[in-house]
Amino acid sequence: MAGGTHDDAQGDARPRLSGIATRLDTAVGYDRDRTTAAYQSGFAAATAVVALLVLTLDRDLFLSRTFLAGLLVVAVASACAFFSWLPDTTLGLALITGADFLAVALLSYGTGLQYSVLGLLVLFPALWLAFERLWPGVVAAVLASLAVVVVPDLVHGAPFDLSFWLHAFLLPFIVGAIAGVAALLTEYRYRQDDLLAQERTRLTETLRSSQTTSLLLETVLNTIDTGVLVVDAEGVELVTNRRQQELIDLARPERDGDPWAVYDADRTTLLRPDQLPSTLARNGELVRSALLWFGHERATQRALLATSQAIHDGSGALWGAVVAYTDITDLVAAMQVKDDFVSTVSHELRTPLTSIIGYLELIEEGYEDSEFELTDEVHGQLEVVARNASRLLALVSDLLTTAQHASGTLSLRMSAGRLDEITQQSLDGVIERALGRGVQLRVDVRPTPVQMLDQARIAQVLDNLFSNALKYTPSGGTVEVDVTAHSDHTSLRVRDTGIGMSESDVRSLFAKFFRAESARRAAIPGVGLGLVICKAIVEGHGGSIVVDSTLGSGSTFEVRLPLAAPHPQQAR
Repeated sequence: MAGGTHDDAQGDARPRLSGIATRLDTAVGYDRDRTTAAYQSGFAAATAVVALLVLTLDRDLFLSRTFLAGLLVVAVASACAFFSWLPDTTLGLALITGADFLAVALLSYGTGLQYSVLGLLVLFPALWLAFERLWPGVVAAVLASLAVVVVPDLVHGAPFDLSFWLHAFLLPFIVGAIAGVAALLTEYRYRQDDLLAQERTRLTETLRSSQTTSLLLETVLNTIDTGVLVVDAEGVELVTNRRQQELIDLARPERDGDPWAVYDADRTTLLRPDQLPSTLARNGELVRSALLWFGHERATQRALLATSQAIHDGSGALWGAVVAYTDITDLVAAMQVKDDFVSTVSHELRTPLTSIIGYLELIEEGYEDSEFELTDEVHGQLEVVARNASRLLALVSDLLTTAQHASGTLSLRMSAGRLDEITQQSLDGVIERALGRGVQLRVDVRPTPVQMLDQARIAQVLDNLFSNALKYTPSGGTVEVDVTAHSDHTSLRVRDTGIGMSESDVRSLFAKFFRAESARRAAIPGVGLGLVICKAIVEGHGGSIVVDSTLGSGSTFEVRLPLAAPHPQQAR
């Protein structure tokens, strides 16, 4: 690596200085254009000590013009360095160091070569050259040192004996060795400076990129209408956006010691601090689409859909959690309006439909009792009307049931009953239909204990499940029904070898009016309310219904009903 003069210095950051360097800095100033004075100061000081010793111990040397010329050269060179009379460039460096070597030669010759130790003064300009010009400077220093030793000896007429050659070799060798080490150290320092500069540049770019990313992230977070909260493993808030801050202000305790106004989906149950999504996520429990209500007053509460995700560091340790809150208040209000509308319309339609079906039954009874005569054509038309009216009444009843479930007013009439008996009664109504469709029905109904059930509603669940299994299983297929009692619940499993469903369809199966793609492709009729009603009734009993299905291979539905009576809120 090529050396450079002080012009090559980068930056003006002031490093930590030792005491001596601090004093020198005060004298000459921390200016790379003036460090020539720092280099020259050591040589000038050493020469001054030599002059003082000569003046004290060998004053006659001051009578030597050569010796005085050497002192004068040192004085002029030092003045040029201290007062910046010469440019701090390669030319200035060559002139001042050349003057120093010349001064050493004059001082040595002026003493009659009796003080050969004065030759060691060449180390000052030699080191200066090594520091500033590296290996070219080392070569120049060695040659100049050789000239300082040899020229005075030749002028003085010294014999070419062993003493001459040792003298001519030893000092330039010492100068070359010391200057070489100085050059190596300087090269290493330059290399370190380059590495530091590269690292500084990289860190600067990284910092700039990080600041840009941070600004972009902050802008994006404050632009979206979703509340975002990031906490560390201790629950300390790290990141929050504008929308989240608004939600926090909405749920903030009104007085010290009051709980946060964060309610469960029912809008009445306050969540404990350990039930908050951020706390659950920090404990490794992820929250998926949890409906929460923020706010003290019902009129100003906001419905939020909370989703959380735990954050782990590179070693897998829990680092914190991020929670996103999506405001769905308007959507919930719209859903409520829709459910109210469906409930109202269902109630309004149910009464006239019941009346229509009643009158049709009276006409059928009168026809059968021969109270009046109907043509076969009219009788057939009345049967079509009665059948469609019954279907319409069933659909209205299903809509009313789903609306009641959505509003929390689904009514269950609980009584003691046995699941195996209800199942057997429901199976009696589907055996003929299974035979007619060419579907094999396999039944394994084991005795179950008495439990509290709404027997009519449970029968409705079973009818729906059996009907779906037969409807979606082609001729030659199989439907299996198992009923089993367990220690704390009874279970009903309905397994078919029908058309099955895809994984994405299974995830949406219990949504109102949803129909699987496989059912739509097969043109199988339905409105997508049966399973919604099943889920509502089963959950009203405190139980659960799960499904496992593979497209083209069939489906399995399992209903679990607790043996203990459900909570009063579940059985109205």
